[in-house]
Amino acid sequence: MTELPFELRKRHKYLTKKNWEKRGMIFRDDGHFEFVYYEYIRAKNCELCNELFPNSLNRQLDHNHITGEPRNIVCCKC
Repeated sequence: MTELPFELRKRHKYLTKKNWEKRGMIFRDDGHFEFVYYEYIRAKNCELCNELFPNSLNRQLDHNHITGEPRNIVCCKC
């Protein structure tokens, strides 16, 4: 397993899924959520501007506000 760029708190996966769903993100199925989540926790750089994330709080999952479909893992500025 690849080393993660940031330490994960207890129950991170569960809490992250609940937070994303509360914000309107829709996943096709559990496999889709798993894929997006593992890409998210391994992300070190913004997918739009390529800036290095200084901490885990700067990393955000962008999504389409109409369909709820996740798009990119981005920094707070993007």
